[in-house]
Order: sequence, then C-alpha cells, then structure tokens
Amino acid sequence: MAAATILVVDDEPGVRSLLRRCLEGDGYAVIESEDISDVLSRVREGGVDLAWNAATEPDFYRYYIYRAGTSGGEYELLNSTTANIFADLEVEIGVPYYYVVTSLDDAENESTLSAEVSATALDDLTPPVVYYIYP
Repeated sequence: MAAATILVVDDEPGVRSLLRRCLEGDGYAVIESEDISDVLSRVREGGVDLAWNAATEPDFYRYYIYRAGTSGGEYELLNSTTANIFADLEVEIGVPYYYVVTSLDDAENESTLSAEVSATALDDLTPPVVYYIYP
C-alpha cells in the first residue's frame, strides 16, 4: 500500500522543512508549497476539490464558482456556496479545467475574479490526505 500524501503549506521554508522531516520520518509522502494560491485545487479520483481563503467581511453573503475549459477563457457559473470549499464532480479524467471564485455581499455586489487556478482530475484510487495548517 502506498504511503498517504500530506500537503504542507507555509510561507516559511524552515517550517516546511521541519514538517517534511517529521512526516517523512513517520512514513508519509510530503508535497510542499509556500503559498496557498499554488494549491487551491485539490485533485482526487473523478473530481476536483477547490478551497480558498474565507471572506472576512461582515456583510459576506456567498461565493460564486466559475469554470472554463481554457486558461483565461469564458468562465461559466458552475455553482454558488457559502462555504469556502467546493467539489466539482462533473469533470472528465485527464482534462484540465480552469477556475475562478468571486464573493458577494448582502447587497449582492460581486467582487472581482480571484486568481485563476487549474486542476485536472486523475484516475487515482488513492487520493492524497491534505492537512492545512493556518496560524
């Protein structure tokens, strides 16, 4: 059985290095990133899991998730949610998708588009175990 994979996200290289050594010592595979924007998309069997930093505005209402088939392409509204995570299960294995997110306030004013992230669903029976450490 393959080792579980843990994603470590921290902007301090020393923290990432320490966590990598500890986790690898316990038999885990480790993927590192210094910025959450590099890892907003999580790939798992048959779908794409998205996560983003939560809005902190007191008048926050909901998020809109948009998807395109090409980078910078025409985004179509995929869904809306009040959570800062979303699972896109309507994807084809091996096909890249491009996502952006906006937030709405109580008056339904929509923010500008987030940075674009891309993800490709893989045909993999052992999805990674992801830990997100936030101070």
